[in-house]
Amino acid sequence: MKASRMYLIYLMILLQILLVVTLVPFQTQAASATYSNIFWQPGAGKNGIVGGITQSLIKAKYSGSFVGAPLSGDFTSNGTTLGINYHRGLTDLFDVGLGTGWGTSSSNSKLNFLGTTTESTTKYEGMNNISLFFNGRGAFGAGNAFYYGVTFSISPADKTRDIAAEKYNNFSGGQSTTPYLGVHFSMGSGIFVGGGANYSLPGERKTKNSNPNSETTTTGGNALALLAFVEFPSVSWRPTLQLGYSKPEKTTSTTGTTTTDSNGIGIMTAQFSGELNVGTGFDFLPGIAYATVSEKNYGTITYDSFDFFFLTLSARCVF
Repeated sequence: MKASRMYLIYLMILLQILLVVTLVPFQTQAASATYSNIFWQPGAGKNGIVGGITQSLIKAKYSGSFVGAPLSGDFTSNGTTLGINYHRGLTDLFDVGLGTGWGTSSSNSKLNFLGTTTESTTKYEGMNNISLFFNGRGAFGAGNAFYYGVTFSISPADKTRDIAAEKYNNFSGGQSTTPYLGVHFSMGSGIFVGGGANYSLPGERKTKNSNPNSETTTTGGNALALLAFVEFPSVSWRPTLQLGYSKPEKTTSTTGTTTTDSNGIGIMTAQFSGELNVGTGFDFLPGIAYATVSEKNYGTITYDSFDFFFLTLSARCVF
């Protein structure tokens, strides 16, 4: 069942991507009379440090066939991600910064095939990629604003995989560039309605395999992510509701003379978060999120259920 095993590994890679995408919006909240919380900046000459923790749970059941024989299975994954970002406000309209994180996740899967049930465990652990980012913004009309920027994700080392133990580090094994655009419109009474889009352009990624030794090269996987949001006014608490959709394009992985293509899976998300001011220059940023796949069929596999749950607790200090 090598093909099914690779399929489960691919799903875990998607989880790592979703963790990062989900964590960043929760980290960047701040009350502002002019600009949206989603695209926060610290302001001219100011520094901002944002740190947070995200707990995740993913549960899925599936059924289908492999080489004409029926199969079924389920898997559960639990993860923890710690993230930290540093922002430096160059002006009121531009900031730059960098961020990184550390994460661990473990999944347990059960596969029923040809009358045999097989259990396996996959684990990811270690430092995440380093991100360098630039953000810009500008106002137009009566209370409206536009946003733009780019994030460069840098892998300090190759991705590694212990095949015998099914254990990975969290590096991507390559670099990626993600530009974005956003906008909000003022509805009056302090309510903002807006949206945004980013497009991730990953480069070639390398995975160093051990037990036995080999090297895997992965290409493709460009991904478009769309976001819609609404923010509500409050003096000390500003809640935000976000709806998102993302789907990576096909990836191609080559190990020796074996090449495997994997189609991307669309993911829909709903997030509720906010900013609670607890003192001068300090804010508490809680958030919850739910995600699921947009398609029930993946090749010869059909999902009976596929659910992601996230809880994020972050804080920001501006000085």
